[in-house]
This record gives sequence, C-alpha cells and structure tokens, in this order.
Amino acid sequence: MSNSGLAELTASSDERGNGHRSRGPRVPRRRRWWMLGLSAGLIAGSVAGVVALVAGAHDREPVLVLTRDLAWAEPISQADLATVDLPPEAARFTVSQARLGEITGKVAATNLRAGELLTPRDLTTQAVPGPRQVVVGLRLEPGRFPSAGLIPNTPVEVTALSGASSSIAEASPTTSAFRARVVRMAPPDAEGAVVVDLLLPDYAAHQATSAAATGAVLTVLGPDH
Repeated sequence: MSNSGLAELTASSDERGNGHRSRGPRVPRRRRWWMLGLSAGLIAGSVAGVVALVAGAHDREPVLVLTRDLAWAEPISQADLATVDLPPEAARFTVSQARLGEITGKVAATNLRAGELLTPRDLTTQAVPGPRQVVVGLRLEPGRFPSAGLIPNTPVEVTALSGASSSIAEASPTTSAFRARVVRMAPPDAEGAVVVDLLLPDYAAHQATSAAATGAVLTVLGPDH
C-alpha cells in the first residue's frame, strides 16, 4: 500500500472515532417542577376567582328603600317602603328587609327623599310634639314669610306684631319673639296666606298663641340655631 493510501485510511479512521466520541451518552433533561407548580397554582387561583365572583353575584341581601318623600317627624309605614338587593358590604349600612316589622310606629328623623336607602339614622321613636313641647299653627300673610317656602325641621324665629293688619307697614313688631321649628306648611289659600305648624317649647306657647291672634313675621335662621 502506498503512503498516500495509508494516510487516507488513517484519516478516515480518526474521523469515525472522533464522530463516535462526540455523540457520547445522552443526559436526561431535568423537569422544571417549579414551573408545573406555578401553572397549577395559577389555574387553581383563576378557578377560585370565578367561583367567588359567581357566588358573590348571588350573595346579596334585601334592604329597604323609600317609595315616596317623607317629611321630618312624619310617621313611616310599610306602604312607604320597597326592597332592593345589595351586596353584604353595602347592606350593613342600611335597614334590612328582615326589620320591616320594626318600622311601624317610628317617624322620620329628617327629611327623606323617594329612592333613598333607609338607614338606622333616618328613624326615631320621638313623636312630635315630644315631652314639654307643643305644636301651634300660625296663619302668615304674604310678605311675612320667605317666598321660597318652608320645609320641615327648618329653624325659624317668630316675631309677633302689635295688631292684626294686612300690611306690615301698619303693624309694628313687638319685642316678643320666640324660636321654633317648622313641622309643615299648608298650600297658600285664595289670599296667598299660608298656615305653618310650628314646634316649640311649652313655655313659649303663650307667645305663639298671641302671635297667632295678632299676626307675626317669620324669619328663617341658619342651621346652627
């Protein structure tokens, strides 16, 4: 065999040997168990979230809502109320339908509007008039009360006039004035006069009846009075 043939045979043998050694034994891959655990946790969390969302949509409580306007001190009846379903987080600030039977006999603690949710602060058992209080009706001529009208629970000051007259210029105010709160105001009559029911302490009843007889001027006071 020539030297060139021997060299080719040797090179070919070396290449086969090197190729065999380069492949070597396969090492098995490590499984990334933490990724499998993370995926399983995400799936479980998603399922739990969907279940909680569906359950929350059905987990609602019926609460009471007003169907008409109620004035301060006006009695509340079951006919004035309806129900609406709210989540428990919001329902705890309102009055539950389960307490509907407790509403009878209570009165509005403030002026309430139709569509408002009823809250415990909206209710009181204090009737009007209460102890040592009286309600007196005054007929007020046009110009002797605010043109915007009067709403219940408004604080006012009543100044009696020295004589009954249709004109303020002809009737002078006296030094006798007292404070009260509006219970209700009737619609104007044919002459434009209104009758206003006032809540006041019983010791001021004589002043109020005198003002009812001679006429009076009514002034609205601020909320701090």
